[in-house]
Amino acid sequence: MKYWIGLHAWMLLALLSISGRANAQSRPSGSYANAEDWLNGHPIKEFEPSIRKIVHDMGGFDLFKFNNENGNQIGAGNWGLVKNDTLYVWYKGATFIKALEQGRICYFKGPPYKTQGQKLAVKQNYFRFGSVIGTITAMDVAAQVRERIHYALDTGTGRLYPLGVGRMRIFLSDHPALLAEFEHEPQPPPVLVMLNYLRKLNATSHPE
Repeated sequence: MKYWIGLHAWMLLALLSISGRANAQSRPSGSYANAEDWLNGHPIKEFEPSIRKIVHDMGGFDLFKFNNENGNQIGAGNWGLVKNDTLYVWYKGATFIKALEQGRICYFKGPPYKTQGQKLAVKQNYFRFGSVIGTITAMDVAAQVRERIHYALDTGTGRLYPLGVGRMRIFLSDHPALLAEFEHEPQPPPVLVMLNYLRKLNATSHPE
């Protein structure tokens, strides 16, 4: 009997905790100007975006296109949208990517991209060494870029970063115990391990 009462009480507390987190994380549907406004639940305009198109990619991510309340496609100038408590951030090419983890640090999968340094290296090698070296450089950059489909949004800066070991160390730098734990993981850690630490960090940060 005591066991049943204790179990019942534990289940009730768990449900209250889940309910409390859900309410705390609930944000109005609509468009948001920046990450801070999203954290605070202050949209610049409340409405229910409707999905215009979902583009499925072989890389394991989806790109979303949305219509506004008038049925017109939503384009550049929108930092992010919320639909059904889910955050979508503007990426490029008239598309949004969906947050797969939400919190102080949000996680996304999206299209690979080239950094300014990579673009410059290809251009300079074509110019300095000719088409053969330039082509080899372009192929090398393309191989590097294929790996860049995992992104983390730092809501403190509002910027989207490729998710990697260096970025994780920056995220964990204010949490020495978590950082030390992370450093003991096999290096380089797989994405699932880094996601586990993002969840721990979000639970510590209490962004809501």
